[in-house]
Amino acid sequence: MIAIVRSLVVLAVAGCGFDPHVGSLDGATLDSHTRVSHDDAHSIDAFAGIAFVQSASGFSSPWTSSSSSIAATFSSAVSAGDLIAVYVSYAGNTSLQGVSDSLGNSYAVVDTVSDDDDTQKSSTAYARNIAAGTDTVTVRLDGGVCCRVVIAHELSGADPNAPLDGHSSHEEDSTGTHTDGVTSGTMTTTAGLDYIFAGTSDGAAAGGQHITAGTGFELRATPAISNGNATASEDETQVAAGAMTSTFTFAANGNALSLQMAFKP
Repeated sequence: MIAIVRSLVVLAVAGCGFDPHVGSLDGATLDSHTRVSHDDAHSIDAFAGIAFVQSASGFSSPWTSSSSSIAATFSSAVSAGDLIAVYVSYAGNTSLQGVSDSLGNSYAVVDTVSDDDDTQKSSTAYARNIAAGTDTVTVRLDGGVCCRVVIAHELSGADPNAPLDGHSSHEEDSTGTHTDGVTSGTMTTTAGLDYIFAGTSDGAAAGGQHITAGTGFELRATPAISNGNATASEDETQVAAGAMTSTFTFAANGNALSLQMAFKP
């Protein structure tokens, strides 16, 4: 498997007649929609130089307690040059003021999506080429509100200068419970072997809600929120550039606020 992946990457980089939208991996046809198994994705990550390192999460407790910020602390020190990707959800009667961390890294806010029925919002942000050390990521809001949750991923090997290669967001009511029924909207990437980061939250706080990763994705964080909005993050490696939609599955019918970002190595 590793030898096959090595050949795929070398051909793509060298431009030896490899079409980035169509290829083969272990006998399977690949196009811009292709998702590979987690083992294959990890092998690809090793050659592409991009990988998931760790996640952190935090949420308001009690869920209805009010504050103008929410924070998440990584359990291990982050490494210099890495990237931090952030998904945050919060009560919709406020706005996102910004994202910062204890190391002084600079964050760019990418998208915000609103669920007006449930008065909830979700946003994404990232920091590139970060400083090293023990790190707490803090999301700042312009007013004190309830219902706050944040998830952060540390990634190694992302492009230190211009890593963002695509992004999208989607709010959907009455998601149902069918497989891959929750979607992030579609983005179009330009680089092969992108790392796809996605997050979702059930703004309706449906009873018995449980979120599983979409087909081909790996679930990374599911904060243990009591009596609140079930929230989760996932990731995968996109083999070839092109259209990309992240998906999740809800166990109970809810209202989803889903966002995704693509980062190139």
